[in-house]
Amino acid sequence: MDLDNVFAYSTPRFVKIRDRRLGMLNTLFKFFIFVYVVVYNVILLMGYKVQGDVVGTARLQPRAPDLKYLRNSSRHRYCMIDGKNRTYTSSDGLIPDLPAFECRYLDTFDTVYPPVEAQALFISTRVNDTLQQLPPNCTDLPRPSCRYETTSVETYFVPGTELVTLLIDHTMSVPSLDFSKSSLDMTGRIEYTNGTEVNPCDAYTRRGYLCPTFANGAGFEITFGTQDAADIIALDTLFQAADVRSLDERAGNIGKFTSETFRYAGIVLIVTVNYDNYFSYDENKVQYILTSKLVPDADFKAEEINPGPGIDETTRRIIDRHGVRIVITQGGKIGRFAVSQLLIVLVTSMGLLAVSSSIVDGVAMNVLKMRHIYAQYRTVTSVDFSDIAAIKQSDLNRFVAEDLVNPRPAIFEQVGQGAGGVTSGEGQPRQMTSAPAPAKQAGYYGGMGPASGLVDEVDDVDSDEGSGTTGTSVRSPEIVAWGENPAAASSAPSVRMKGWKRGFPSSAAV
Repeated sequence: MDLDNVFAYSTPRFVKIRDRRLGMLNTLFKFFIFVYVVVYNVILLMGYKVQGDVVGTARLQPRAPDLKYLRNSSRHRYCMIDGKNRTYTSSDGLIPDLPAFECRYLDTFDTVYPPVEAQALFISTRVNDTLQQLPPNCTDLPRPSCRYETTSVETYFVPGTELVTLLIDHTMSVPSLDFSKSSLDMTGRIEYTNGTEVNPCDAYTRRGYLCPTFANGAGFEITFGTQDAADIIALDTLFQAADVRSLDERAGNIGKFTSETFRYAGIVLIVTVNYDNYFSYDENKVQYILTSKLVPDADFKAEEINPGPGIDETTRRIIDRHGVRIVITQGGKIGRFAVSQLLIVLVTSMGLLAVSSSIVDGVAMNVLKMRHIYAQYRTVTSVDFSDIAAIKQSDLNRFVAEDLVNPRPAIFEQVGQGAGGVTSGEGQPRQMTSAPAPAKQAGYYGGMGPASGLVDEVDDVDSDEGSGTTGTSVRSPEIVAWGENPAAASSAPSVRMKGWKRGFPSSAAV
C-alpha cells in the first residue's frame, strides 16, 4: 500500500487558460457583477446601511375657513334656499334628484368630534340632530315600557368643509438606530396616487382665490414640506391627492353608496407619511412624502349624546355625524452605515464571482471544442514525492525560475510549425529546429506533463554522467522518466545537449 496515494492531498490549482473566448466571458461576468454590487447595490441603493423600524406620532389640528372663503347657502347646490325643498344632481352626474338640506356654518369646535384623537381626525359634513323625551313617570326608567321617544329631527349640511385648514404636526423615530426627527427638521412633499407632486395652493387657486399667505393679509400661510415651517394645508388638498374631485360625487359603487354622495354618507382617507434618508449620502437629512388614499365603499359616522334642554333628566339630544375620517399611518426607510451590513454585501459579491467562475468552467469543460485539452490543464496528478526525496537543492532551485512541471506538449509544437510557427508567451515567434521526443517518454518530472523533448543542438554522447564537460545530460528516451525508477536511471546512458541539466529542460528548450 502506497501511503502517498492513501493520504494524497488535494489542493486547488490555478490554471491560466490562454483563450480569449473564456477570458472575455469571464471579464464580462465580472464587469456585470461589479456594476451590480458596487455601482447599483452599494453606491445607488446604499446597501451598506442597516435599516430600522420607523415609529412616529402625528397631530391634526383643524381651523375653520376664513369668511372670505365661504359662500352663501344659495351658491351651494346641496343647500335649501329660504327653507324651500329642492333637489340637485351629484357633481359627476351619476345621481339625479338628490334632496337638498338646510346648511349651517359651524366652527371646528362643533364639527370636530371627538376633539382630540391620536393619529386621526373626524370632521362633520352632515348632521342629524335628534331630540328624544321619556314618557311621564319614567324618570328612573322603572318599567320596560319606558323608552325614549323622538320628538324632533333636524338634518343639515356643513358647507365649506373643503377649505378647513389642517396643521399636521408629526415626528418620527427609529429606536434601534437611536434616530429621531420632527417635521420642522425635515423637508417633504405631497404626491398624487400616480406619484406626481401636489401643489397645496391648488385648493384655493382653482376656486379663484389667492393662496393664503401672511403677505396678502391672511392670518396663516399655506405651506408644506418646508424646513423650520409648520405644515398647513387645506382639507381639499388631501381630497385631490386621493383623486376625489368633490364631496358631491357618488360615494361608491355598491349598495346604498350608489345613491349617496361623500358629503351625505361620509368618506374615509388613509394618509400615509413615508420617511426616507436614502436620497442623500448625508444620513441626517430626512425627507417625507405624504400620500392620501380613499377607502372605497366606506362611510364613517360618530354619535354624540348630550342632555336635552331643561333641568330635568327626561330628555336627551343625539347628534349623529357623518363626515370626513382621516387616519394617519407612518413608516419609511431609514438607515445608518454599518460595517456588518457592508460585509454582507461584499460576501454576496464573492458568491456571485464564484457562480460566474462556475459558469465559465462549465462552458470550458463541456461546450467548447478544446474542452478535453482544458480538462488536462485543469486536473493534474503529481509524482510520488517519496520517490524523489533525494533531489538535490541545485535542482530544486531551478523550479524558482523555470516551468519544469508543465512543459509545452510536443503536439502543440507540431501544430505551431504547420501554422507558420509557434509564439512564445510574449507573442514572439519561437523557432523550433528539432523533432519531438518519442512518445514513450512520459514526462520530464515523473509524468506531471507530456515532454516535448525538443533540443536545439546535440554535442556528443557520453555514458559518464559526471564527466565534467560543459554540456548537460538527460536520460535516454528508452528509460522511464527520472523519479519513477531511480535505480534504472542511474545506469542509463545520457545524451549531452546544450541547455539541459539532469533530465530537466531549460527554459530555452520549451
